[in-house]
Amino acid sequence: MDEPFIENEQQAAINGKKINIDKILNTFIEYINSRIRTQTHPHYLVMMGDDYTHTLPDSFMLNLEKLINYLNKMYSGVINAFFSTPSCYFKAITEIKRFKPGVKHDDFFPYAVKPHAYWAGFFTSKPAIKGLLRKTSALLQV
Repeated sequence: MDEPFIENEQQAAINGKKINIDKILNTFIEYINSRIRTQTHPHYLVMMGDDYTHTLPDSFMLNLEKLINYLNKMYSGVINAFFSTPSCYFKAITEIKRFKPGVKHDDFFPYAVKPHAYWAGFFTSKPAIKGLLRKTSALLQV
């Protein structure tokens, strides 16, 4: 989203590009719809950013504000997008009586590197066992 959103003909003329806000909005809605199907509640947290993701943070935030405003205008009453925090998100989903977040008590730390690509056991407990596995697996690979 570092590239500017082109919302009208005047901006298109200035930037020498086509109006692209509808295309960006549709891509965003498709992304949300693909994710929300896996949840048991109507709230979806869209986390933005990663290491070295946004080269122009001011432009990114301006575009994100435009996207949120345009989405709320086009999908008023259907989708409500806004800036939030993890604590507000978890408060909203725990207020829904049918939703009970699960609690894990074993050695598990999922780390997502991309959609459907997760590492489990990354920087967790039991380092001695993990080191032993690493050393002994080298012996088995003759």
